[in-house]
Amino acid sequence: FDFDDIGELSDFLIFERRDPVEDEKKGYGCVTWLFSGDKKKVKSFVRNFEFPNEPLNGYKETEQPRSGDLVLYYYRGRPTEMLCPAPIPTHAGLYLGDGRVRSKFRESHVYEHPLECILEGYGNEVRFFRKESA
Repeated sequence: FDFDDIGELSDFLIFERRDPVEDEKKGYGCVTWLFSGDKKKVKSFVRNFEFPNEPLNGYKETEQPRSGDLVLYYYRGRPTEMLCPAPIPTHAGLYLGDGRVRSKFRESHVYEHPLECILEGYGNEVRFFRKESA
């Protein structure tokens, strides 16, 4: 698959070109990119993917997103409802404001794209989270 083609889609922009073979080998996806490979932060964040009913460590959900907030996409529906009635987080990105997100789709490049334009199956519910003040 040519990930450059995604960057050619309307309203998409390649923010950072990545080597898909290397990223796949290393398991370098949306969360790893979001936290710049910080293993401690990634592990803590991924725990929330595995246990979606637990609060997101160090972040608070907001209904008034602003630039710099995290965007989480959740999938709700069968067959996941049988396993976990809560929506399951499937993708993460950085909110840029004005309905735009910066995120990495699996082993692809990092893109800037409209909030609603994500890969099919990544989710049908969007939530925003802001880092809590220390």
